[in-house]
Amino acid sequence: MYKFRGKRIDNGEWVKGDRWHDPFANKMYIKTLIEGGTLLHDYEVHPASVGQYRGVVGKDKTDVYDGDIVSVNKNCYAIKHGDWGRAVDVVEMGLRTWLKHEEFGHEGENLVSPYHCEVIGNTTENPELLAKEQEDA
Repeated sequence: MYKFRGKRIDNGEWVKGDRWHDPFANKMYIKTLIEGGTLLHDYEVHPASVGQYRGVVGKDKTDVYDGDIVSVNKNCYAIKHGDWGRAVDVVEMGLRTWLKHEEFGHEGENLVSPYHCEVIGNTTENPELLAKEQEDA
C-alpha cells in the first residue's frame, strides 16, 4: 500500500491513507486503515490536494509529500515529480534520497539532502509562499 494524504471535502481536515479514484463518479477518496489493514473509512478529498508520501522526512522529522512546500537555503520549492518552475523532484542515488532542482546543480552535483529542508506549507493551503518567492527573484 502507498501512503497518500488529501484534504477532506466535508470538513477541510487532512487525512492520510491509500488513494482511491472512483472513475464512474469522478471522485477521489483517501481510505484510512487501522493496524492490520482493516478499512476504517473512505473520505472524499479534493483531487488537487492529494499527494503521495515521497519516502523522506524533513529536518523536523515531518513526512514529505508531493505538494509540500519546503524551505531550502532560505528559498521555497514545491515537492513535485519532475523539474519545472519552483518545483523540486525527489531522486534516489544509491542508498540515499536527495532533492533535485536546476539551481542545485546538474548531473548529481550539489543535490540537497531532505534532512536540510523544512516543510513550511503546501500548495493547497499556502500557494502564496511560492508566489512570494517568484516576486523576490
